[in-house]
Amino acid sequence: MVMCGIAGIIVFEAGRFRVQAERMAAALRHRGPDAQGVLEYPNALLIHTRLAIVDLAGGAQPMASAREPGVAVTFNGEIYGYRPLRDRVTDYPFRTQSDTELLLALYHRDGSGMIENLPGMFAFGIWMMARKN
Repeated sequence: MVMCGIAGIIVFEAGRFRVQAERMAAALRHRGPDAQGVLEYPNALLIHTRLAIVDLAGGAQPMASAREPGVAVTFNGEIYGYRPLRDRVTDYPFRTQSDTELLLALYHRDGSGMIENLPGMFAFGIWMMARKN
């Protein structure tokens, strides 16, 4: 079975490892032949290779939050019954029909507690840039 591939590099000045991130994406290409992406933040690179199953047009990853640009996710798997779950999140400005974006909405609403009631088989990484006070 082919499925998406996810990876990340967390380090100060992450951009200096862009070449390595691209190599990681290339090494995962067999896991997600439909697309690949690298999302860069000052201290993180999120890497994703995609097997497009849900929201073929709008589910590209890694995906940045519609609410807070410093928050992003790379996700592999399936959230069971994600549409009814999504219908219950009314305060997030969804841009896609993707189950990936539901993770961002739930993270904004529930923080890391979101995982306690999330049905499915999946792995994901969420990056949140440090906030300046």
